[in-house]
Amino acid sequence: MAIKGKKKSKQRSAPRAPRHAPVTPPTPLLRRWWFQAGAGALLGAFVVLVLVWVTNNLRADEESANEGVDASRRVAAATAYQEAVRGAYSQVGVVEPGLAPTIFADMNAALDALANGKAPSDATKTFRQAADDAATASKELAAFDVVGTVRDGGFADPIATASFTGSAKALTRVFNLYRQSARVAISAAAVEGAEGARLTDVAVDLRDAAQAELVQGWAQYLQALGAGGIPELPPGAALPPGLGAG
Repeated sequence: MAIKGKKKSKQRSAPRAPRHAPVTPPTPLLRRWWFQAGAGALLGAFVVLVLVWVTNNLRADEESANEGVDASRRVAAATAYQEAVRGAYSQVGVVEPGLAPTIFADMNAALDALANGKAPSDATKTFRQAADDAATASKELAAFDVVGTVRDGGFADPIATASFTGSAKALTRVFNLYRQSARVAISAAAVEGAEGARLTDVAVDLRDAAQAELVQGWAQYLQALGAGGIPELPPGAALPPGLGAG
């Protein structure tokens, strides 16, 4: 009796792991469009800020340089005008900083004496000399080109401009009024009685008008110097805070 052999059992293959769908790796942060767009915007804004800052600083430097040049021009113009006024008025009186000058002292004394009926013997000579000096000083000051000086000085403020032109006209009129007063005084000294007294009154009125014009004109003149950056003050006076050259 034949013995049947045992059948070998078939080995089963290990089950395969389930296949997964391929996984796409995440996009790096630096390559993401929203990050690139945001970074580009920030970089652009930074560049704009830098350009604005540089432009503003360059403009500020340029304005500062221009301001320095303009201030120098104004000082030069005011100095030239100051020299012209001082030169003319020093011929007929004493000029001190910040104060209306004392002018035609001899003529004023002679005219006051004439008005009081006590004219000095040389009154006529004094009046003639005053008339000649006034004519010379008037011609000298009138020859100064105040309009051109203001233009070259670059004065943009109309008040500053008016202080130059207005004071120049007023200070020139002072000389003309004194010249007229001296001429009338010559006639008054040569005439006695009521006519002499009348002419003397006219001469005094002209002299007083000249003095009033001098006070107003000199105030404008000092204003012009201040606008030009060279404020002129009386001896011992302090400069107001914030006021100075330039």
